[in-house]
Amino acid sequence: MKLQGRAADDFARAPDPRIRGVLIYGPDEGQVRERGEAIARRVVPDPHDAFRIAELTPDAVAGDPSRLADEAAALSMLGGRRLIVMREATDKTAPACTALAKAEHTGDSLVVVEAGDLTPRSALRKLFESDAGLAALACYTDDERSLSGLIRDALAAAKIMADGDTIAYLAQAMLGDRALARRGIEKLILYCGKAGTLSLDDTRQVIGDAGEVDLDDPVRAAADGNRRETDRAVAKLLDEGTSPVALLRAAQGYFRRLHIARSHVDSGASADSAMAGLRPPVFFKQTAQFKTHLSRWRLPMIAVALTRLIECEAAVKRTNAPDALLTARAFVLIAQMLHGPAKGP
Repeated sequence: MKLQGRAADDFARAPDPRIRGVLIYGPDEGQVRERGEAIARRVVPDPHDAFRIAELTPDAVAGDPSRLADEAAALSMLGGRRLIVMREATDKTAPACTALAKAEHTGDSLVVVEAGDLTPRSALRKLFESDAGLAALACYTDDERSLSGLIRDALAAAKIMADGDTIAYLAQAMLGDRALARRGIEKLILYCGKAGTLSLDDTRQVIGDAGEVDLDDPVRAAADGNRRETDRAVAKLLDEGTSPVALLRAAQGYFRRLHIARSHVDSGASADSAMAGLRPPVFFKQTAQFKTHLSRWRLPMIAVALTRLIECEAAVKRTNAPDALLTARAFVLIAQMLHGPAKGP
């Protein structure tokens, strides 16, 4: 059974008791871990309960394919449902998971398998998607629409009001990594306290100035044509553990906004008017820089940059792709566009 989006979130909040094993996979590592932890809490509230939680490595399971099913069949010494967790799984663990699916007696244990991005041809993914006793939760990177819903729900649960521009700003700023988004939302909720209302200016000060949202640094440097700073900014964020997809999605968002504004300018609007019409509005500290980019980047150039970013995202999602190298190269090539023949008309 394959689940994604809201259906996957619903399963994470209330796992189907008929399911004996769940595979959580996808390019968004933060979302994979978040859903895995949510399911684990529903099965065993205490994450440090050594009697009810067992962790197995992919190598151990691949070396002994029967071990996973045996562990799932074992009973807790002190009672209660058991949880078996295996992280960073690959197709080499598929035989062990197949043995789990075919086992006649597995008690009421739940096996949670976490993996990275798996292609539709993956043996592991095919097994969990097709077997009635297993479930596969796909964790694709949030788009602005789905992330807006997540932010809106979290703020509503904390009884905090926020207008559309504030939600839109947060969704764009936090795009690409569910874990990063959660941390940012939690920080805002703590900041807001019992005030009950979150303004766009407050959000920008808390999130932007606190350094949470620095995913725009590489793309602004690239749009400046500053190759050295682009390379440095990309390397810094990747070294800090930022997902390459998060960087690429942030860059796509920036160039899409630049494309919208440039289209209005080409239709006769002033730069100030075109920028004022963007939602969310350009952050006042970035207005001058965005206006400069608007004057230097023509629509054909922006289209080429967007194509490169989209193609790079598809490439980094392929299994075993050198994602950091591909991402850095895409950003530097975009910075190069202002210096060479590729810059277009």
